[in-house]
Amino acid sequence: MIDTPPHAGDMIDAAPPAADLVVIPIRPGLFDINAAAGTVEIMKQTGRPAIFVLSQVAAVGPEGDDTAAVLQELYPDVPVAKARLGQRKAFTQALISGQAITEFDRPSSKAVGEIKPLFREVRSKL
Repeated sequence: MIDTPPHAGDMIDAAPPAADLVVIPIRPGLFDINAAAGTVEIMKQTGRPAIFVLSQVAAVGPEGDDTAAVLQELYPDVPVAKARLGQRKAFTQALISGQAITEFDRPSSKAVGEIKPLFREVRSKL
């Protein structure tokens, strides 16, 4: 797993060729959709498979579905994960504590309930 910032210059150019799967996190909205163009282009140039993962999705509202539809229209060769990560404080708190959400939060939490299906979906693409 190689985690890069969205605009990391040489790092973002070097990471996709070394990856088995490029996971592109996307928050609902135009800013992230537009920012994904560069990553998708690099992924295409390197021939690496990729998947979009919607994150910070609001519990109520059409933004997640709308963003997924736009992504599929713009980038039909890059699937959008069925599993989505909600806009949850637990994800931020786990990050701050340096732990995975499965270490930080209780097994029955909504955040853990979202990350496990995402893990399975990503693993199935490898």
